[in-house]
Amino acid sequence: MGRCVVGAYWGPRRESARVCAARLGRCLTLLSEAVPGLGPWYHKAETRAAANRTVDLGANALIDWLLSGRHYRDIPRTVIEELGFSATAWSPAAPGVDWSASLGVYTTAAVLNCFLLQIPLPENSSLPWYDPAIARSVVKALVEAWAPDQIRWAPSSWALEQGGQLREPVVGWWTYIRGYAPEDVPGVEAEPLDHGVLIRAAPTFDQTDLALVTAMRRHLVDVGVIHQILPEFEWRMPGVVPRPDDQG
Repeated sequence: MGRCVVGAYWGPRRESARVCAARLGRCLTLLSEAVPGLGPWYHKAETRAAANRTVDLGANALIDWLLSGRHYRDIPRTVIEELGFSATAWSPAAPGVDWSASLGVYTTAAVLNCFLLQIPLPENSSLPWYDPAIARSVVKALVEAWAPDQIRWAPSSWALEQGGQLREPVVGWWTYIRGYAPEDVPGVEAEPLDHGVLIRAAPTFDQTDLALVTAMRRHLVDVGVIHQILPEFEWRMPGVVPRPDDQG
C-alpha cells in the first residue's frame, strides 16, 4: 500500500520526558480534533495482545511511555541521554495509519527530532486526510505541538527523487519552513504560520506530482529558503525565532 509521510522535523533540542510528553499529548489531541473518525491510538508491539493496548494520554502515562523508549549502550548498559526518547503507535480506526517519533534528541550527529505520521494515499484512505481544509489543520497541529523547523506532506519516494542534502526540507503538497514569511517565497501559494511559512504546491493532492514539487524546490532554492537543519550553535537562518529548550 502506498503511503504519504506527513513529517515534522527539528534540530537538536534537549527536552525532558515531561516536556516531550506534554507536546506529544497536545499533538495527538489536536490530530483527533482535526481528522473526523480518527479514533484512539494503540501501542505498536510484537504480539497482537500487546498491540491491543490503547495509548493513555494522561501526563504520567505518556512520561512513563517515553522513558521506556530511551536508548541504551550495550556495555555498560547506560542510557544514551542525547538520543532522547522514541515512541510509535497505530490507529485501528484508520487502516494504514501510524506514527513514530524521536523526541528530546540533542546530539550534533546526523540525527533529527521528528514526528512522522504515515497515512495511505487517497485511493486507499478511509478518512478525509486529503480534504484541503483538514490537511491544513493537520499541518497546523504539528506546527503548534512541535514548533518544528520543517514539515513535509509527500510520498516517501519524493524525498529521494528531489535529491536534496541531508537535513534539507523536502517539498511536498504542503511544506512548512520555519524562519521565513510569504514575502520570502514569491510566486507560490503561501501563508504565515507560527514564525514560518506554509506553502501549498497545488489546491489538491491529486493536482500535485513529482515534477511540480521538484520545480518548486528549485524555485525555493533560488530564493534562498532551502537550508539544512543545523545544530543550535550553527544556526544561521535569518529571522529565526529561538525555539524553546527545557532541560528540566
